[in-house]
Amino acid sequence: NFAPMYASRSRKVKTDKRDARALCDACHLGAYRPSHRSSDESRLLRKHLGARTVLVQTRSRMISLCRSLLRQEGIRVPSGGAPSFPKRVRALGLTEELASAVEPLLATHEQLCEQIKAIDAKVEQATKSDERVKRLTTVPSVGVITALTFIVLIDDIGRFSSAAKLCAYLGLVPR
Repeated sequence: NFAPMYASRSRKVKTDKRDARALCDACHLGAYRPSHRSSDESRLLRKHLGARTVLVQTRSRMISLCRSLLRQEGIRVPSGGAPSFPKRVRALGLTEELASAVEPLLATHEQLCEQIKAIDAKVEQATKSDERVKRLTTVPSVGVITALTFIVLIDDIGRFSSAAKLCAYLGLVPR
């Protein structure tokens, strides 16, 4: 990629001034294309989605840790959704020692659920008026989060001249 930039260089000492000149020449030759800058809205949503991903992963790790601590004592937690996990654990009637070991995890889990709800509300607000999200969610197994992640990743579909270029940008191959 940098061959046009250094094609005309001789074996001189590398300096910032010479590098700037080589970059300028490479731009004039057309060796570099302008890069896409995501919109402000897209970058903000990407940050929210990134924070949500980390919170959900942390919550899952908390659940796994809590389940393993209880499983060591021969206790199995009934299956159910992640938000109702603390309620199901507290309903098991744990011993005082075990409850004291698990309670900080459950309290943190509840705080994480509140944070995830807050981010979900922001995401939901952003998707209400977006026709692209509504269209993408009609695809089986594609929910609001997946659709929104795809949209903020692509940002401006007009920058791709064909579907093949979009696939290449995403790292997809024909197979």
